[in-house]
Amino acid sequence: MSIGLLFFAFMRQYTWRRVLACGGLLFVTNIIIFWIPFLAYNLITYHRLLVGPAGQDLIESLGEFENPWGFQLSDEFVSNYIGEKYGLQMGTPEFDDKARDEFRNAYAQAPSVYWKHMIRRMPQWVLPGLPWLFLKKSPYEGLIGWKAKLAAAFSSISMLIDFVLRHVLIRLFLLAGCFGMLLAWRRGNHLAVLFSLAIILGGLGKLPSHIECRYLVPFYWPIALFVAQLFHFKQFNFKN
Repeated sequence: MSIGLLFFAFMRQYTWRRVLACGGLLFVTNIIIFWIPFLAYNLITYHRLLVGPAGQDLIESLGEFENPWGFQLSDEFVSNYIGEKYGLQMGTPEFDDKARDEFRNAYAQAPSVYWKHMIRRMPQWVLPGLPWLFLKKSPYEGLIGWKAKLAAAFSSISMLIDFVLRHVLIRLFLLAGCFGMLLAWRRGNHLAVLFSLAIILGGLGKLPSHIECRYLVPFYWPIALFVAQLFHFKQFNFKN
């Protein structure tokens, strides 16, 4: 996707016909080069087309906030929970099948919990913070909500600096990118719409499970272009 978007950036004219034609070519190329071999391998090896941690992610989506089942947003928790209950190892298709069954049972009991959690994680989709990089575990781990995190931030100078850099400045940067995106839309820029779709759809795909900054980075890099356009750090013209 990134290579295709960079290709668009060097085109001289951005008519809808050309954008759709090149986007279609990129889509077909992606299917031929990646999806057909990927699905064929899964079918031969696992006797199913799709293999992945969907069930694990769904359980963790219920554990991101308070829930009646005691689920936690933790790979270790899910591994122990399914492993002890069914004797299966994480990373196998059978493990994920059981995790998916556990999610379905929980969802049937209280579907509103899942949808409330999805709504609560929407701010992280729009304006995510940066991950903790310096220690094995973040000192904010286990703290839910802005009030608890803000109280922890003022416990020391280093925590306050970390809070400002990772949670405040990065969100101001992303917010500036959103304004730059709207500015590009108002100018009728077709390429800006394509960049925006990459950002929106990339994050939207993680909204049903849980969101971490590392999941969004591959899709959010065009934000820097919109920020540059907004503040004129560089006379960047999407059309030239």
